[in-house]
Amino acid sequence: TLARNLTSTLLNISLIQFAPAWEDATESIHRLDHILKDCSPSDMIVLPEAFNTGFSMRLNQIAETIDGPTLTWMRNKSKSLDATIVGSLFIEEGGSYYNRFFSTSPDGTEVSYNKKHLYSPGGEAEQVTPGDKYGGYKHGDFSVLPRICYDLRFPVWNRSLDTDLMIFVASWPHMRIDAWTTLLKARAIENQCYVIGVNRVGYDGNGILHNGMSACIDPSGTYIIQPTDKSGTLQCEISHQRIMRFRNKLPFYKDSDRFNLI
Repeated sequence: TLARNLTSTLLNISLIQFAPAWEDATESIHRLDHILKDCSPSDMIVLPEAFNTGFSMRLNQIAETIDGPTLTWMRNKSKSLDATIVGSLFIEEGGSYYNRFFSTSPDGTEVSYNKKHLYSPGGEAEQVTPGDKYGGYKHGDFSVLPRICYDLRFPVWNRSLDTDLMIFVASWPHMRIDAWTTLLKARAIENQCYVIGVNRVGYDGNGILHNGMSACIDPSGTYIIQPTDKSGTLQCEISHQRIMRFRNKLPFYKDSDRFNLI
């Protein structure tokens, strides 16, 4: 429930805004190793959607298994940096493909979420199996809700009165970037929670330009990290105490509509 005790828990989070190598997981991971080499100590590192290959629909060539090289890298890098690493990649499992968000932690804890809303204009819905689980989990004192790109457009799926931090990882194109920045703010304001959105930069293999605009937004809708189109690492600190004080001062949730997802 929302009537939790105040704590002083803080999370230092690094947002990695970079250009994945198209359909080349080895090169993408090489680029990330270079970026993370200079990353300040963090509790959590957030990578974009399809961070290892870009948003390619040649899934028979790029999809990996849960024991594949990218997840192995995430697990090892999480331990070596003593930080939780999150991001999404395409997974093949049981003859089906999934766009799956993973969170790997230094102690071996692993959480996953399958993208619910598949981007039909880009052909994703034709090849990828949608998730059917809401996907919330705990990270320390924070209740976290993982989401992937197109999920952002659907407010009912993102409505949660018990979430402290929503994480959106994305390959969101420059041509519709105003929707990205507007909806990230809306999700923070309507849920009175922190929102982190991490988007890629650069042209992908289909010639589509992405300009990042990754951000961290507090429960009032105020930017902690201002959106930028520059590649690199963006860092923020979020406070569980701050979010609880804000909700206790302005308990809008008490007047909200109640409904169940079916």
